[in-house]
Amino acid sequence: MKANALRAFEILRSSIESKDIGLRACASLLTSDRNSRALELIVPSERKVSFDELEQFLNEAAEIQKFQREHRNITDWPFEHFWTNPRETKHSKLLGYFIDPDASHHCGDDFLQRLLKVWNLMGVNVPSFRPNCCVSVEKSRIDILIQCPGHYAIIIENKVNGAVNQGEQLERYVHRVHAMGYDYSRIFVCYLPLDERKHPDSRDLKAIAALGVNYSHVTFRDHITCWLNDLIDSEWPSSRNIQMRENLLHYRSLLNYLANKTTITHMKEHLLKKLQHADEQGERPSWCDAKELEESSTVLRKCLEQVLRGKLLLSVQRVLKERGIDSAFNPGNGEQQSVVSAYDSAFMEEQNITIPAHKCVNVCFGCYEGDSPEKAFWFGYLRSGDESDQNIFEPLALKAAGKMLNPKALGLNKPWYAWSYTEIATYSNCEDAATVTLIVNKLVEMMRAFEEELTLSK
Repeated sequence: MKANALRAFEILRSSIESKDIGLRACASLLTSDRNSRALELIVPSERKVSFDELEQFLNEAAEIQKFQREHRNITDWPFEHFWTNPRETKHSKLLGYFIDPDASHHCGDDFLQRLLKVWNLMGVNVPSFRPNCCVSVEKSRIDILIQCPGHYAIIIENKVNGAVNQGEQLERYVHRVHAMGYDYSRIFVCYLPLDERKHPDSRDLKAIAALGVNYSHVTFRDHITCWLNDLIDSEWPSSRNIQMRENLLHYRSLLNYLANKTTITHMKEHLLKKLQHADEQGERPSWCDAKELEESSTVLRKCLEQVLRGKLLLSVQRVLKERGIDSAFNPGNGEQQSVVSAYDSAFMEEQNITIPAHKCVNVCFGCYEGDSPEKAFWFGYLRSGDESDQNIFEPLALKAAGKMLNPKALGLNKPWYAWSYTEIATYSNCEDAATVTLIVNKLVEMMRAFEEELTLSK
């Protein structure tokens, strides 16, 4: 045995024998009788550490190390040193980590599959998911490259921090991917800035269009956030590590922060130019004028939010009808309403679109003016029918809610069996067809979840 190995063995043997000394000290407290055999029964008075024991000790240590390494990869890695310096390369690594089927998060290809599905629903020109896709970051200087060998390649050009477009950047990337064996018609380019204000160079776009490449303009604020909402607000499979949901929540918060910060910056720049021009003309408004304008804009915002809620619920009802699903408006008091216009006063207060899953249970998507935009929309299971019958079916509704709603934000107050806020819908996407589709799909899933519990109870 080498000298280093012998030294390591001596250290490990000492640690095991030290453990025995501690056990003897604990055992001696069990009795005051010096002739008791308790000490001998628990820990032999003399014990030599064998190589078998050493091997077992090392195996246990390796298992602990493996668990800690995997736990760290899942819970800590995605955001280590990220918030203080969210450069584009780090954004690419983080997004690439989430959608990489082979990453250490052990969620397989589910995240990538859902990304392509949601983007297709939003009208993005990307192919449908196929098995055996691989994801690489910064390969051939391409931010994110999704390859499905023999079928297609997707180039994602990340511009989250508004970096300057390089000359012929997209065209160069396309040629590199073409050299990997992909026909130009099977290459898809997704230009991904933070919001819709940034676009690629027009000459670069013309060059890749002439090659027959597929191009789409997507944004973190809309398309990535919509994908995150779909993942976070859908049922989280028990096989998927729950810590990854926390990571996705953090990522969504980061994107919302960056989007809001950028919007405010652009707004201030625009307003400062306006103020400078007004000041030069001697027409700069006073502080009192601004205060009055603030109050008026608040009322205007609330009215606009009411209209957006109405448009969203009416669109959801229309799509449900197209699918042959009966629904009704219910303000939560058990009385159905007939509403045909987004400008109806019914949308001033709480309003729900309800689908009967049973005579005592309705699945709902609802909205309310609320105290903050983050708490304006929700999903829930609403009580219906006789109260004594409700008590019978309440456990089934709660089981379904445990699967379909956010378990950390369940509300259980009457007239609800259960409900929770959702971020699938926001005031910025109320009029998007993709949002309506996601809401309808969620309602159908909630209805089926209750029906499954009903079937299992019989």
